[in-house]
Amino acid sequence: MITMRCRVTILLLSLLIFYQNGPAQALKSDTFSVFTYGQEQGLSQLNALAMDFDSLGYLWIGTENGLNRFNGYSMKTYMAGDKVGDLIDDHIRAMYYAKDTLWLATDSHSLVAYLPKKNKFINFLDQLDFNLHPYTKYTNLLYPIDNTYLLLGTNGNCLLFDRHTKKFTIIPLPANAKNDFITSCSQLNEDQLLIGTNNHGLLLLDIAKRSIQTRSAYKLLTNATINSIYPYSTDLYLIATENRLYWLNSKTQSISLALKDLHLPEITSIQPWETQDGQPAVFLSAINHGYILNQQKQVKKIVFQNLQKENLSAEVKKILKDPQGGFWLGTNGRGVFYYHPRYKKFTPLRIKTPDAPRQDFISIFNFLRVGNRLWMATEFGFASYNLQTQLYKFYPSSALEYTLAKDANGTIWGGGFGQGLVRYDPEKDGFIPVIIPIEDKDVIQVTPIDKDFIWVHTWSNGIFAFNVHTQAVRKLTLNKNTLVRSRTSFKDHLGNIWIGSDDGIYKIKGDSIQHLHNLSNERVFDITEDPSGNIWVGTAKGLNRISPHTDSTISYTKASGLPNDFIYGVLAEDNGNIWCSTNYGISRYNPATNRFRNYTETDGLQNNEFNGKAAYKDDQGNLYFGGMNGFNFFDPRTIYTNKQVGKTVIEDIQVFGKSIAQNLPYLKALILSHDQNVISFEYTALNYLWANKNLYQFMLEGFDKDWRNVTDFRSTTYTNLDPGNYTFKVRGSNNDGVWGAATSLKVIIKGPWYKSLWFKVLLAATLLIIILGVFMYKSYRQKLVNKKLLTMVEDRTSALQKSNQELNESLALSERQKENITFLMRELNHRVKNNLQIITSLIDIQDLSIANPKAKSKLKLLQSRIFTVSRIHDILTNTEEKEEIRIDQFLQQLASEIIAFSGKPIALTASLSPVKYPVEKLTYLGLILNELITNSIKHAFGQTAQPEISIHLTRQADKLQFIYKDNGTGFKVATNEDSNEKMGVNLVKFLAKELNGILDFSHSCLAEISLTFANQTKNNEK
Repeated sequence: MITMRCRVTILLLSLLIFYQNGPAQALKSDTFSVFTYGQEQGLSQLNALAMDFDSLGYLWIGTENGLNRFNGYSMKTYMAGDKVGDLIDDHIRAMYYAKDTLWLATDSHSLVAYLPKKNKFINFLDQLDFNLHPYTKYTNLLYPIDNTYLLLGTNGNCLLFDRHTKKFTIIPLPANAKNDFITSCSQLNEDQLLIGTNNHGLLLLDIAKRSIQTRSAYKLLTNATINSIYPYSTDLYLIATENRLYWLNSKTQSISLALKDLHLPEITSIQPWETQDGQPAVFLSAINHGYILNQQKQVKKIVFQNLQKENLSAEVKKILKDPQGGFWLGTNGRGVFYYHPRYKKFTPLRIKTPDAPRQDFISIFNFLRVGNRLWMATEFGFASYNLQTQLYKFYPSSALEYTLAKDANGTIWGGGFGQGLVRYDPEKDGFIPVIIPIEDKDVIQVTPIDKDFIWVHTWSNGIFAFNVHTQAVRKLTLNKNTLVRSRTSFKDHLGNIWIGSDDGIYKIKGDSIQHLHNLSNERVFDITEDPSGNIWVGTAKGLNRISPHTDSTISYTKASGLPNDFIYGVLAEDNGNIWCSTNYGISRYNPATNRFRNYTETDGLQNNEFNGKAAYKDDQGNLYFGGMNGFNFFDPRTIYTNKQVGKTVIEDIQVFGKSIAQNLPYLKALILSHDQNVISFEYTALNYLWANKNLYQFMLEGFDKDWRNVTDFRSTTYTNLDPGNYTFKVRGSNNDGVWGAATSLKVIIKGPWYKSLWFKVLLAATLLIIILGVFMYKSYRQKLVNKKLLTMVEDRTSALQKSNQELNESLALSERQKENITFLMRELNHRVKNNLQIITSLIDIQDLSIANPKAKSKLKLLQSRIFTVSRIHDILTNTEEKEEIRIDQFLQQLASEIIAFSGKPIALTASLSPVKYPVEKLTYLGLILNELITNSIKHAFGQTAQPEISIHLTRQADKLQFIYKDNGTGFKVATNEDSNEKMGVNLVKFLAKELNGILDFSHSCLAEISLTFANQTKNNEK
């Protein structure tokens, strides 16, 4: 009987348990690919228990051994130290950032605050009496209540901290829970909070009353371990215990089981989440498991994978969403995970069929979409993919299939290496070989022309026109040449056919064939046209744009922003953007901004390497790119663009390679000395999604005229900067090339002290004082000198007056003496003249008494000479003490008077240059003239009817030339017998020597004699 009753009891209990729990549901799962950050990335410890963002955008991570600041590239770690301002405890259990302060709940030193702008930690140990309340220093929880209070959960107590007064209020747990500790809390209303404990279930904190109480409504959770409390909706709270999840209805104060149909492991933490469509959800964390609960109370299991596709097991302790839509997950023992629902922009597709020769790395070369069926040419045959059912079908062959095309009749044609031309038969659902008389079976392109013809391009035999009705074949030549390896063709909107080969590109317009030679490379792999009519050509070395009007070409290479120069495929969006596949990912070119945006395998591409001809655009605008490991297709209009851009901060400045000890992210100005002129700047953009794709631009105003080129480097150096005011500006972009605002830092390089303003002012003032002092001193000295001079002047004036009187007396005496001398000179001249006259008269008397002709001649000659001396004396007497007189006037006057004295009717002709000559030499010149005239009168005019004498005087540089002529018989050279004449000649020679002159008798036979003598005048006048 007892046994039966026991069996019945066991059966009833089993049914009850089954009824309560129900059968375990099969949970759907989702895989999150995450970035992982651990000690290899600089994280100080792997238990990441707390996280928050500051106002700049830095991510702060608290671990059990260090506080970490992350910028997307590296960690900066803060460890406990003994100095003032150091972190007192580096075991961080919780954190909260608000109003420029990072609040930290530490394991054994209660509350700590970090002030980023001051780079300083402060603690509040002096506000707590640890002797009276020893367990208040052990903090497990930090919860902001409002703008005033922080709630700290400790062992046996709650601490209410006033952020304004910096004071604590200790609120003890109920007596029966005094040895318990607080695990979690959540605000119930303005004055009340739900408190979760480790051993005493759920409690209620009344802020106004400063008390913690139990409630009968929470009796179901008495003695339960509360792991987490989360406000699921307005009135509904989700509570995780060591065994189950519960709902708490705040209106009815009722507690019920949550998710009772699911056998979930112990949920250790409940964190906020958001679905990809922006709906609120929660993340349920368990040891090595994670789940997402949405608003419809549906649960999905989450599997974490790293970027290498390795599964990761972790217990998530903290989740934080960043402004870019990414989620940071702090784990227990696995560091930090970063998940972004849009971290991959593309989804790779791979041919998955049982009969496929491989399940991955099947190369795809060409696409063709017909309805909802996507045809592909692969290395193992043709394949189709139903875009609705997402099912593949494989059409294997032994050839590498290379091309697909649909003609104007709707027929699908294909070809490949060794395959020849094939045609798809819809009834047989297979590809049928087409027998045509072409030796080369390597068909690399099919170009539909019209309803009658297609062109079949072969690898080595050229291009053939194929009649689809009669199957007649005609070989085509381009400019009389066979074009081989013409792997691609394109028909533009004007009907022109473009053909690309290893010999460049050809444009066929009716009967006109044009070969374009100006591409960046002759090997052409793809051709397309943009909405503006530009032709785009992908080559083995660069992308080319051909103008439809001029056929001019612009080339783009890796230097222009492409990830690789080998362009396999080129497609144009309807908005004009150009997509191209390369040997290193795909790239989108925006002609409006002239920038490339590059994508790689990390963005979800099938592989970084793509294939030739594997680029296709369907009628709906979808783009297809194939490569070594499958293909991607997408609508370019739906590609996610990250438009959120974090701040760019300057993290470090080095002077001559040494960092300056300043809190640079918050610094507004930097002042350096003139010898600190080699400066390095390090900066970072706080964009965490693919941070390695962030780009930067910078400039130093005052040195650079414009922004430097875009770069992915996060540092730059300026050298030999002159003293002055500069502004360093830097801006960063996010992973999608969206640029943020620039960050500025003023840099002031002071000049040397001797160039400073104060020194210049001081120097100017000093110079002014010195000048003023010198002026005043000189003025004082001048006054003394003036006084002394005045005395001297007075004395001198007196002396001068006396001297003047004496001089006047002396002058009067001199005037009287001068008058006497003048009188004496007049008297002397008169007496000399009288004496000469007496001598002349005596000669006349003597001449009367002498009968000898020779004697009479000598007396006449002597009389003439005395007359000449007399006339010279008269002339010089009239010069009134002049040093020089006009020699021309002297000669003419003297010659006239000598001729008149002779009493002969002789004409005188004079051509004399106006020249002044010293008076002391005139006597010699006058005597020479006398001798010459006397000689002419005596000897020249015996039979001459009209005797004439001419005299000439000319200036020749520093010489004077005197020429004497008559019209007589000429001069005779005196002999020894003719003593008078000989004496006259000697006298002339002597006088000429005294004048430093030269006599020239060479023309004496012509009655012409010249005398050249020195021009000794001081100032000749015309």
